[in-house]
Order: sequence, then structure tokens, then C-alpha cells
Amino acid sequence: MLKYYYPVDDAVVYFINRVNKTENAAYLNRHIAKYPELKKQLEALLSPSIELEKQLSLKIRSLDRECDFFFGLDRSVSGSSQPIWSAANLLLGYPAGLGETAQGLDELLNSRLALSVESRNKLFLSYLSDLDDTETDGGAERSADEEDIPSLIASSKLSSLTRIKLSELYCNFDDHLRRLFEILRPAVEVIDSSVKLYRAEVERQIQRFDEAGGLGAYMSAYHSFELSAGGGHKAHISVLAPHTVNICDGVFDSMDVYVGCAVVELSRLLYFGNDSEHLTVMFKLLSDKTRLEMLRAISARPMYGQELAEMFSVTAPTVSYHMTKLVISGLAESYFDGGKSFFKANAKNLLALEKSFQDFFDSGKKR
Repeated sequence: MLKYYYPVDDAVVYFINRVNKTENAAYLNRHIAKYPELKKQLEALLSPSIELEKQLSLKIRSLDRECDFFFGLDRSVSGSSQPIWSAANLLLGYPAGLGETAQGLDELLNSRLALSVESRNKLFLSYLSDLDDTETDGGAERSADEEDIPSLIASSKLSSLTRIKLSELYCNFDDHLRRLFEILRPAVEVIDSSVKLYRAEVERQIQRFDEAGGLGAYMSAYHSFELSAGGGHKAHISVLAPHTVNICDGVFDSMDVYVGCAVVELSRLLYFGNDSEHLTVMFKLLSDKTRLEMLRAISARPMYGQELAEMFSVTAPTVSYHMTKLVISGLAESYFDGGKSFFKANAKNLLALEKSFQDFFDSGKKR
């Protein structure tokens, strides 16, 4: 089995992408439309992911009627439309990296069914912790075994439909977990049997981890993100989310780092091409008013996620959405301190962007 690659992770990604119509084929077509000159390079980078999607869709011709319940992203929080988690992520309670293979699904299911009430409560508290109304007076930490989870769900800022969904998941946890694994099983079997399609991509990412000196050094060197020292961080390589990097605070005293198998190559291609391509991408990145204002805020001093959420009256997932784009583009950096994720502007890259802008128009004058 390939190190850091977990079929259940990517099976969940496959269903989320399909339910939300964000498949890699659609991602490829969008970027080819924006950058037709990059067509061949983009196709080469994304072909393993797209081919794996095709194999999965041949096996799973139509989605189960419950897929929308399990894999549809909950988007409505205080009027914000940013996605949070899917019900599948919540039920699995990542880290799910337990040697996931089709043969190991029953073991993984049984481990989830065996979770204590306190651990199950932690899953739901983690989901709700991004919402500012789950903060306790005086900043005291909540104890999972003392929480009335249904009351917290009812008082959250989630939409009424999502609150109903969460209550249903909490009250019928075991039944939904078993049904989820029934849906995931055929997808995991296809992924397990398709190693030849993606082995080279996963091995290349593993090599990059090794050459950098480990996960922490890799995240610092390639994604401007400083993981906390000594934490039990777990790397997850994704073939079906090849263009993303996602860092999740661990529910069970660890941290999960999800790294797309082609994220470095795609970032370099889309963010660091020739001058006109580079500037076009950066202008689009900064055309969002909130994102631009957040970048200005962290240029003044490092700020952690909740500070930004309060300053701009948005939810933590919205902050994460904007900061991830800024960090991957190289305009911002992130690091952990005191259990909080801080963001700061990358002064060096901002100056380089300013110089690129000046050089671009200077070259026009010379012509």
C-alpha cells in the first residue's frame, strides 16, 4: 500500500466532487478556458485524476439517493455561502488514515462504531467550533462529556435545514455510519484496483516530502505554512483533489494535512507562469474585496483566524477559504502559535509582485 494515500479519503472526495459538480474534468475545462496556452500542461497534470474519476463513474453510474445527504456540503452559516464539512467527514471523524483498503473497511467501520460518547461529542463540537456562538463565556474550554450537543446544534448559526441534518446524524449515528460505508465500499474497491493510474503521482509527492526533510519542512518550503513543532501531524495525499492543500485541526489531538498530488505543479503553472499570466492570476486573486482587505490587515501584523473573522464579520470557514488562496499563491504565510493558526503577509513576495507589475509596464515602454 502506498504511504500517506488512503482510499477512503479519496472515495469521500469523489462523491463530494460529483454531488457538488466540481469534478476534476470541470476544473480542467475552466482553467483551459481561462488559459488556453496552458492546455497541454494542465491536461498532463490532471489526466490521472480525471481517468480515476472516469473509472469510478463507470462503476457507479448513478448516485444513491442518500449521497446528497452524506456528501453535499453544508454552506449556510449566518448568511455565508462557504462550505463547511460534509456529513461523511463528520461521521468518519478524521483522521481516518488507518490503513484504509477495501479489505480494511469493516475494521474502520467497527472502530468508528466503537467510539465513546465523549469522542462522538468531540466530532460534533469540532464541526460547531468554527461558529462564533459556540464560544464559552470567558473563553473557557468546553468538555465534550458535559455538552448537550442537540442544544448546541439548535442554537448554532447554521441554516435550519443543516441543524435538522446534524440532529439526525447525532441521534442516529450508528445507522448513518453503516449506510455511509455501504455507499463508500464500491468506490474504495475501484480506487484500490486502480493503483497503476495514480502510483507515479503519489510517489512523486512522497519523494517531495522526503527531499524536504519531512511533512513540516515540506509545508514550510512549498506552502508557506509552519506546522506546530512536535504535533502528531498526519499527511494525506489526494489524487482526486490534486489542486488543494487543506490543514484540519485534529479532532483527536492531532492534525491532518491533506495535500493534492499535483498542487505544487499546478500552483507554479497557474501562479508563476510568464509575466502576463502571473499578473492576470494575481489580479483575479485580489479582485475579491474581502480577500484584499484581509491581506492588508495581516500586512500590518500577524493575526489569527478568529480575529479576522470578527474584524470582517465572517465565519471561520470564510477566513480559511480566503487565507488558503493567499497562502498557496505565496502572498501570505501561516504558522501555529499557542494552539492558534496565525496568518501574516509574505513581504518578500508582495514586493516581488510590485516589481513584476512595474517591470511588465516598463517592458512595454521599451517596446
